[in-house]
Amino acid sequence: MEACDELLSKPLIVQQWVEEADRDDPLIPLRKDYKAFSYYHLPDGRVVGLWKNALTSISRDEGRTWVYNPLRAPKFVNSNAKIWGQKTSDGKYVTVYNPSEFRWPLALSVSDDGLNYKNLLLVNADFPRMKKNMLSKEQQKKNEALADKYDSEGAFPLTLLLTPEGEVVKKWEGLPSLTAEEFTNDVKAAVDANR
Repeated sequence: MEACDELLSKPLIVQQWVEEADRDDPLIPLRKDYKAFSYYHLPDGRVVGLWKNALTSISRDEGRTWVYNPLRAPKFVNSNAKIWGQKTSDGKYVTVYNPSEFRWPLALSVSDDGLNYKNLLLVNADFPRMKKNMLSKEQQKKNEALADKYDSEGAFPLTLLLTPEGEVVKKWEGLPSLTAEEFTNDVKAAVDANR
């Protein structure tokens, strides 16, 4: 019974039950049509709440009340998917989500302060050759448009690091001959040089 009482006394935990319980249940702190709640704490004690569809709000009292009704987070490309956020061991913050209507690619955005995110956009354009693996005509057109814009010479494989505006920061043709750590450092150096 003590464990139940402890859970019920924590609005941030109870808010996560929305999909399991009736949204009109008086136990739920924010009784609206918001799903898939996750949260993290800022150094000043405020809570950043994240919901499906890239909705976000701030709480100053551990989720009992919210400063504003959840709004669409600026600069997050999200196709109504769930979004997860947390503080990392190095003191930064990360959000993880799917930017497309498919379950791939997985996108990560990093923030120094938990409020302003720097986006690294990963586009996974696949051009399967076997008939059994063919993409929809609509997706094929999208991928062909990307290839026309970024790879008119047909390099394969090709990895691009892009700005949020779609400008090429760095390009890797062929399979990288770097270790994962070296490749990560190469990406970080290119991002830093582009600021």
